[in-house]
Amino acid sequence: MVVGSKKSSTTIFRFSQPVKITAAQFGNVTLPKITGTNKVGLKLTTTLKPWLTGTTFSYTWLRNGNPIAGVNTSSYQLVADDLSTVIGLTVCGSKQYYQDLCVTTTSTGTVSLGVITPVGKPAIAGNTTIGSTLQASPGKWQTGVSFSYQWLLDGKPVIGDVASSHKVLKTDKGHSLSVQVTGTIAGFQSITKVSSAKRIP
Repeated sequence: MVVGSKKSSTTIFRFSQPVKITAAQFGNVTLPKITGTNKVGLKLTTTLKPWLTGTTFSYTWLRNGNPIAGVNTSSYQLVADDLSTVIGLTVCGSKQYYQDLCVTTTSTGTVSLGVITPVGKPAIAGNTTIGSTLQASPGKWQTGVSFSYQWLLDGKPVIGDVASSHKVLKTDKGHSLSVQVTGTIAGFQSITKVSSAKRIP
């Protein structure tokens, strides 16, 4: 606005045309990079080359292009629902006086079965005398694994003997008993371990 006045004259006001102030643009930025192995149970992370100083970021992980609810950090641990899907990530940058900018990238390949990692192998506890009960211990496995059992006599499956315990029978005498433990968890490849054998005297 410009004001013009002169003594003993009418004051005159003149207004300029309004000027629209627009937000600045980020310009060209480098796409985020997803690193990590595409297997259930493992973690994917993202790395960003620097944007403008003062930029803050938000993260949205994607499963086959759809947002994964509740995941808004720069890393993501793959779960069973991710199996056979493609994982992506949208990163949005915000800075005062700048227009927000969102960019999306995807990981390489589809998510495959995870790997169960037991520590050691199963063990058998208990007395080997006829009529006693032997108890199988699966050993140390990761959280969430469920177990199935198969008792073996001289290395061969005993039909129907699939509990975690085994009552020593007369027919076991003079043979070796061991137990086969299979661990399963959704999204992971099952794995089987066999205990050392116990000789039944």
